[in-house]
Amino acid sequence: MKRVLIYTNSQRIWRQKTRGDYWVLDLISQRLKKLGQGFEPAYLQFAKFSPDSKLVAYVYKNNLYLEDLESGSITKLTEDGSENIINGTFRLGL
Repeated sequence: MKRVLIYTNSQRIWRQKTRGDYWVLDLISQRLKKLGQGFEPAYLQFAKFSPDSKLVAYVYKNNLYLEDLESGSITKLTEDGSENIINGTFRLGL
């Protein structure tokens, strides 16, 4: 365990606080890095580490993204997110 995800600035969507900001704390270097640099604040959802903890996947405005923690590069994995298509999760009652 070298890194920890920290969830802050949570915003309510429907009944749960599922949108917010995510930070990664490197426990060895004690550095704190905000994920999704350049994205609108408090819009990231469902961030998860890759098995090797080198990448973090998350949802931003209904599309999936992958962020490399070493380089800081962000790769958009989906393009079709909308009010009716929510990549990375599901919505009941559609």
